[in-house]
Amino acid sequence: MAIKPSKQNRIPARGRGKRNELDQCIRRSFEVMLGDIFVTVGTTQFQRLIDTLLDSNTLAALQEKGCQKLIIQKGQSVVASSTLESLQRLPFHVEVYDYKPSLREDIAQADLVIAHAGAGTSLEVLEEGRKPLIVVVNEALMDNHQIELAEKLANEGHCHYCHCETLVEVIESFDPSSLRPLTPGQPDLFAQYFQDTLKATFNF
Repeated sequence: MAIKPSKQNRIPARGRGKRNELDQCIRRSFEVMLGDIFVTVGTTQFQRLIDTLLDSNTLAALQEKGCQKLIIQKGQSVVASSTLESLQRLPFHVEVYDYKPSLREDIAQADLVIAHAGAGTSLEVLEEGRKPLIVVVNEALMDNHQIELAEKLANEGHCHYCHCETLVEVIESFDPSSLRPLTPGQPDLFAQYFQDTLKATFNF
């Protein structure tokens, strides 16, 4: 038998707006927090990504997402000593390095990976590490087949893809629950990338 709510438990019409606002605040408080964030540019230089990442607007977006530790593998990109000093004053821990023999540990510990669109890195993050991924295309590369790979992965829901100028917006709206895991053993996603690269390199 249905029980009618008592008058004291009913929400007056004039108070429903405030209740809706409260519900929205509660939902926001349960949003996924991305505590550990790992950024990798691979073995080459991706200076624009590093500069964009260390911009105050990007750092603020990462903090808003709950970043507690930011690890940056910068490759041949340059970070000024004055910038490194200022990073130590941020409310979250920041670590910057050039290279490591393996990125597997940093990927495994990350709640979010932001990476260049290299096929090897994408495969390691999505298939082996199974981590949420934002792919940033390096437009400075010649014969840039990274775009095709990034678009393919993003269109199938495995990652988010952007350019440096839209990275902040992608971070702000990032929702890892919207992504689909990449099933191990899907080489077709990367086979076309390598085929296009070989054609462009050797003109066949």
